[in-house]
Amino acid sequence: MDELHELHEELFNEITQNAAADNDFYQHEFFEIFCQYLDTAGEIEMPEYSYYKDQQGRAINGYYLDDAESGDGSLNLFISIYSGLNEVSNINKDEIGASFKRLENFFTKSTDAKFHQNMEESSYGYDAAHFIFDHKSVITNVNLYLLTDKKLSTRLDSIPSKQVGQVRINYHLWDLTRLYRLISSERVPQDIVIDFKQNFGDGLPYLPANLEETEYKAYLVVVPGMVLAKLYENYGPRLLERNVRSFLQARGKVNKGIRETILGKPEMFFAYNNGITATAEEIVLDKGSIQSLTNLQIVNGGQTTASLFSAYKKDKKDLNKVFVQMKLSIVSQDLGNEMVPLISRYANSQNKVNDADFFATHPFHKRMEDLSRRIYVPAVNGQLAQTKWFYERARGQYINGYSFGTTAEKKKFQIEYPKKQLFTKTDLAKFEGVWMQLPHIVSKGAQYIFLDYAQEIDEKWKKGDTQFNEAYYKIAIAKAIVFKSAEKVVTNAPWYDGGYRANIVAYALAFIAFKVDALCKSVDFITIWNKQSISTALVDTLEQTTKIVHDEILNNGIMSNIGQFCKRPMCWDAIKQLEIGFPLGFINELVDKKTIGQEVNVAKSEQKIDNDIQVEIHVINIGEKNWKKLQEFARIKDMINQKEDGILAYYFKYNHVSAAQGRVLLALLKKMQGEGFSLLE
Repeated sequence: MDELHELHEELFNEITQNAAADNDFYQHEFFEIFCQYLDTAGEIEMPEYSYYKDQQGRAINGYYLDDAESGDGSLNLFISIYSGLNEVSNINKDEIGASFKRLENFFTKSTDAKFHQNMEESSYGYDAAHFIFDHKSVITNVNLYLLTDKKLSTRLDSIPSKQVGQVRINYHLWDLTRLYRLISSERVPQDIVIDFKQNFGDGLPYLPANLEETEYKAYLVVVPGMVLAKLYENYGPRLLERNVRSFLQARGKVNKGIRETILGKPEMFFAYNNGITATAEEIVLDKGSIQSLTNLQIVNGGQTTASLFSAYKKDKKDLNKVFVQMKLSIVSQDLGNEMVPLISRYANSQNKVNDADFFATHPFHKRMEDLSRRIYVPAVNGQLAQTKWFYERARGQYINGYSFGTTAEKKKFQIEYPKKQLFTKTDLAKFEGVWMQLPHIVSKGAQYIFLDYAQEIDEKWKKGDTQFNEAYYKIAIAKAIVFKSAEKVVTNAPWYDGGYRANIVAYALAFIAFKVDALCKSVDFITIWNKQSISTALVDTLEQTTKIVHDEILNNGIMSNIGQFCKRPMCWDAIKQLEIGFPLGFINELVDKKTIGQEVNVAKSEQKIDNDIQVEIHVINIGEKNWKKLQEFARIKDMINQKEDGILAYYFKYNHVSAAQGRVLLALLKKMQGEGFSLLE
């Protein structure tokens, strides 16, 4: 398979280049790159790196916990095998079995406090073992992942799960072939196809809840509690809509009420519970029941689902008397990205979810994407071919950008958009988060800082979107350059022993931001953008600051679990008290905030002009036929005023409107679409 060898070559080259550039271990680079692929595809969330291996048959490379606060956590543990060869090699069943056994042994041993207590507290292994011990009471599922650049040499459809005490252990093998299928598939995540008759003995009864003449299909469904619990057992977080599953965890009074009903009055569950809201891409109906669903997603009701699973697994509760009402919408893949978050937003009532929580559909992303596709990086160091940074608004965009082209097209794409200049929504949140002085949130992980950043952007966007312009984009890229430079500084430092780089970088940059703010100054981000690199003075500042922050974190005298300490506000409070004098060269190159402000104000004016032009183009592209149809629809509804009617008349006469007139028409269009109006194809 030529494509498989091509993928292996790309992996090998990227790992080799990164390891050489960062002076990092090849195994570490492999693990990070492989996990980024899986995270981008929605298969996992980016784990905490945690390398450990001993002579007693225990090993681990990373971990993270799903739904810790719900009381029904799924622990995800990772181990990797990197061949280091420049050609594809095979992995056999014995090697797979031995690797999974080492990972399983690490988990089992970590449930005993003596294991982490006998480790060096500054080691990655200590953090992982300590974390497992602290959360062992809520762990009901353990997913073991083996990641390898090798190819499975024999057919191995799956490794059966097993029950160990109260914990179910599941095995997931990701070899080179499976990674290739993931990358090369136009639909990145694998489909979830649920056959209710085959798996549960019967279909689900339903009532149609839509008009026959409409394309939208909806159903009211009654789901047995046991079916919902087993679906969650089999598919876990993949069953919950990815953008909002963090907000649908069982907690607080609602969780207690659900639990009390399940355990005390299961027959009243249907009456007391709000039910769940779900979507699916395909449905098969037969004889008044739903036979199967493809890609079922629970967009509201994660509390209900997790609580049923907890009662089934932890409390051994018979759920035969429990029934749950489900509002099911059938949404095609094409419309899914647009409609599912909206369904989530309007359906969610058990947990109040802010608009910013659905930031993945925010127009800010489209703006950033457009800027990244348009703005070339300044040519530096005699570089002939100009490149661009690639903002990945939707997962898989970068992979799909080159995966399906010819060899020449792939090469051209990668020259224009080098992999090192790829950044995602959560990367951007991380880069900005340290300058927002939220290192403790950044240390919690990408999804956490993403939420704080989302709230910030949403509030600013409502006040005026013109502030998100070319200057904003260039400054954001400059922050990315500083962040990546700080990572290299730490990795190459003689004092760095391989632990807590992400935390050190986050706190060092936040500290610099904190001190520079106190001087009423700013780092010269525009110069960093123009040079695509940081100054020697800033490198010196990073070397000094990261060392002091590293020492403070490791010798904090407050918490022995360093990784958890870095996620607490108390860590940031301690770092802010440090006395670090910056090099004079760095102080001298700081600029007044007014200097940055002038650049931003010019960009705001330019963005306003761009916005106006886009409005005028949008009105023209909708077309005269659609506007006449809308006018007739609005008149029938008696929902058009004299001003709107007059602007339409002007448009029909001159085939043009001003930006202000265009905004009036687009607002009318949106209002009429809410009344059922639809544009012609």
